[in-house]
Amino acid sequence: MALIFLSFMGLTMWWNAGLVEVEVFPTYEGKFLEGPDKGVRIQAEGVMRIKALIEEKAPATWLVGAILWQHLWFQTVGTGYSQVIWLAPASSATRGLEYGIYQSRNQIFLRIEPIGGHRVLKSDFTPQELLKTIRPYLMTADGRPY
Repeated sequence: MALIFLSFMGLTMWWNAGLVEVEVFPTYEGKFLEGPDKGVRIQAEGVMRIKALIEEKAPATWLVGAILWQHLWFQTVGTGYSQVIWLAPASSATRGLEYGIYQSRNQIFLRIEPIGGHRVLKSDFTPQELLKTIRPYLMTADGRPY
């Protein structure tokens, strides 16, 4: 029984491990879906800054408990995150991966669509620090500076 449990823990860590890459391009835009800035849009430069921040300061976590908790929370509750940001191609004619960034404190649940992938990351930045980084690139829903 202990061997099965240890194998499960090892497979969970292995599955979540590896280099974190967010494949977005200057043709992408973002939008806050949840949190105090809900509905606010993010220009392409802001999306590129989010990409850099995640790739540089949010490695995949090795904590099995955090991985399982984030998956359980996302699959059952799905709300209550400090902020949720969606990154997608600006034009529906452009194909590419889309990313959901579900952040609470220093944990990020990274959803990758349309492939259905998920990663659990430990960020070195808070939701407020991420917002501060991209503030110059935010717009209201009608296109005015935020």
